[in-house]
Amino acid sequence: MRQPGSSWSIAAIALITTAVLIAVVYSLLRPDSPARGPAGDATGGEPLPGQGVRIRWVEGATEQYDALVSTTVRVGRGGRDSIVRQTLSGRLNLRVLSVKGTAAMVALQLSGLELKGDSWTEDAEMALSRPFISAFAEDGAVREVLFPPDISVLACRQLEEFIRTFQVVVPADAGATWTVEEAHASGRYVARYERRDSLEIVKSKMEYLSPLDIAPLALGVRIEHSLVRARLREQGSWVDRVIVEDDIAQSMGARMTVASTLRGKLERRLESTPAELEIHGDARELIARVRVRADAEDMSGMIAEPAVSPRGEPGEREFRRVEEVVTSFDESAGRNRSVLFELRRLLREYPSLAEFILDLIDAPTLSQRTVAELIHTLERAGTPEAQSVLSRILEDGTRDRQNRLRAAIALGGTTSPTEECVEALWGVYAQSLPDSGSDVPDTAALSLGRAGRSLRASDPARYEALKSQLLGRLSSVSADAEKGILLTSLGNTADPAIAPDVEPYLRSESPRLRAAAASALGSLGSTDSLPALTARLGEEPDGGVRAAIADSLLLMDAADPERLSAVNELVGGETDAQARFAMVRYLAENLAAFPASRENLHKIMVTDASQRVRAYLAPKLLDSSGE
Repeated sequence: MRQPGSSWSIAAIALITTAVLIAVVYSLLRPDSPARGPAGDATGGEPLPGQGVRIRWVEGATEQYDALVSTTVRVGRGGRDSIVRQTLSGRLNLRVLSVKGTAAMVALQLSGLELKGDSWTEDAEMALSRPFISAFAEDGAVREVLFPPDISVLACRQLEEFIRTFQVVVPADAGATWTVEEAHASGRYVARYERRDSLEIVKSKMEYLSPLDIAPLALGVRIEHSLVRARLREQGSWVDRVIVEDDIAQSMGARMTVASTLRGKLERRLESTPAELEIHGDARELIARVRVRADAEDMSGMIAEPAVSPRGEPGEREFRRVEEVVTSFDESAGRNRSVLFELRRLLREYPSLAEFILDLIDAPTLSQRTVAELIHTLERAGTPEAQSVLSRILEDGTRDRQNRLRAAIALGGTTSPTEECVEALWGVYAQSLPDSGSDVPDTAALSLGRAGRSLRASDPARYEALKSQLLGRLSSVSADAEKGILLTSLGNTADPAIAPDVEPYLRSESPRLRAAAASALGSLGSTDSLPALTARLGEEPDGGVRAAIADSLLLMDAADPERLSAVNELVGGETDAQARFAMVRYLAENLAAFPASRENLHKIMVTDASQRVRAYLAPKLLDSSGE
């Protein structure tokens, strides 16, 4: 049941699974903190009899859990209190995509969601029902969470916090008790674990660690109560049950306090995950559709991070510290992520250190994971020197293809692209040989659009020049594949003024181009394109294109009766399963604006051959019925 959204900031405060404000998202270990090993260091007594059960994964396994998370956040400001309460309940579906050693790549998807309480956004249910992927370390720690690119930053944060709420870390050498450092949106904390028997484990947060390189809004975090009771799986994947209780108080200065309460439960069901869920698609395709989770700099200004002023040339101390940071991260197999924030700070304070990072990237001793994080850290540092290093990685055709792809993506994500950045992306794209088979030029083209989006805000004149280049290239090339890439790149700019240049491609002879144009128009968000999209939907012979149009209507929040009525007339006769699901989603998400579609949707729910469609519609129609 979706409630009307209130302000975005309040929704951010009351994230479904975090216990405190996300304004202190990336808290780091202070240099003078007591020495603690990385996640996985075990301390305590000798192993208990019968001990030895750990987090384990079985490739291809599927699991389903009943999930419930309830939060209450009380914000006190100037003698006045405001309270935000939220509850999420539903099913967590899990599929183990791959297992390497004892680490795993796991696809996850929430279904049958019921959202109650305050401040849920209008599209929360749809966004939180999207599939995502979590990389779990061998000890059960969440290494990284990845999402499809069209999920909002807020939903990404909510889903990541959801999975971290139920995280249980069991090192290989865990004794009767052990302590580890873990992380969530409120920062890093020390957790103490105690094994009650071979399967039952109790966890509690001991303390939060203070930030190092960002000025925290939170002046103090106090753990009032923390208890997690978990039961491991003797056979199968992950856990049988996790129950969470978390009460935290936080001061935000003299006049503002935050107190939060979280209660959560995750319990495995006997049924396996429904076959129609998106997580059961092709594993490679699923992984290709997700992106690295949004970080603090993607939060549209929610987190105010102070600017770092360059200090000049680094000395021996700075070079040594960079080596220590990179070595620490590499040796922890990516678990000690907090050091990357110190590395970003050093790159901003001493911009020429970017050259040293390039030397480290070229070192044969580092893991590919560490190299990938170094490239991403250069992106997040964002200095001209960092962009120069990324540009050279991209332009060097002798380098590893994967690193060139990473560099292209990183250059597209910088917030203030330099001329060298744009020239490198354009050069690699425009100078590629036709049908060369390399995906590096295509990725560079897509990143040009993302760079353009940043330039629209930071340097409008340069953006106009880049836009003209992209549009000129679009009109001059003949291959459908390249035109499709360019249409997608133009969509990445999110510039509504481009829509008139894209609309004609809705009438292309190529279904590929028509679909690319429809998706680009959705990303551009110009309401002037709605009539063209609606008209094309009624005459479009290709199901994939019809699906792209319906998805774009939903993305553009086109809730006017004319559009909804047109789709409602078409959905009953839609023969393509993908297009029918897209149309159903568009209508179901806008039932309040166009209740006349309820009868049609009810018929589809009862008779549709696709279990995916039926499973999606059932809770939607029930929640909107008021029963």
